Amino acid sequence: MNILKERDEPKLLKHLRLLNQRLDLPIDQKQYLYNLEKGFEGEQYFDEKVGEHVSGECLILNDLLLVINGTTIQIDSLMITAEGVKLFEVKNYKGDYTMQSGRLLTLSGQEVLNPLAQVNRSLVKLKQLFIQLQFETELTGAAVFVNPSFHLYRADAADAFVFPGQLPNYLRNISQKASHLSKEHHWLAEKLLDLDKYHAPYEKELPAYDYQTMKKQLNCPVCGSLNAKLTQRSFCCGDCQHLSSLDSLCLTTIADFRFLFPDKKLTTAIVYEWCGGRIGNKRVRQILKRHFKQKGMTTATYYE
Repeated sequence: MNILKERDEPKLLKHLRLLNQRLDLPIDQKQYLYNLEKGFEGEQYFDEKVGEHVSGECLILNDLLLVINGTTIQIDSLMITAEGVKLFEVKNYKGDYTMQSGRLLTLSGQEVLNPLAQVNRSLVKLKQLFIQLQFETELTGAAVFVNPSFHLYRADAADAFVFPGQLPNYLRNISQKASHLSKEHHWLAEKLLDLDKYHAPYEKELPAYDYQTMKKQLNCPVCGSLNAKLTQRSFCCGDCQHLSSLDSLCLTTIADFRFLFPDKKLTTAIVYEWCGGRIGNKRVRQILKRHFKQKGMTTATYYE
């Protein structure tokens, strides 16, 4: 197994998580963030199971964003084997659901997105791409449910669903059938990587924000808690017990600031304020001088 494209944390998820720490997000944005968190956790769980149960020769590409004949498709995971190409749509749904005439419903009757529709849509577009690339192979897909609490009533055995309890054997079966890959398979993988758009524009999905309305504070980089215990050299989270040096915490907080405000100049005063005044000006200045390039020698000094 060779992972040609690792799974990265979505930028939209990171952005909303940071905003949630320093703004009072509206309920719908908080719910959106929660869904993104759970979706990413599900994809990471799927990756872990692939690592545990797939050992045969195959190429794996995660989080592909392709534009095919003017249509954009996003693929959670793609597996290239000698027997064919398999795409996976991963869902971290929990609770009880039922199928009715191709619709996926909660037991209370609320309709949710049926991942099988996403799979079929992506298969249609991928087939078009493979024809353009003149690459012949069997192309299949599956909707994978990873949450152990998930249960689906009235599922059709013919539907390409993989349920939590089936996943290990399903992946082992792929591994056992995997045989030697040809140079054409590697060519296909490289071609897909070339076509991958990597990041979809997401800024329109963010709420409006500015520096002045942000909460100035120190958050734990692991759990986001404000329950921080500081000494002259170290930081310890009072909630998750994460321990790090004060310098490391300051650098992480600076990185968050630069992610949210890439156009703002990095100064001692602004970092001191951004940390809620909990790391002294002198210490902040020392950290900036050690890790960034100083610009200017006056009160207008900033760092890059």
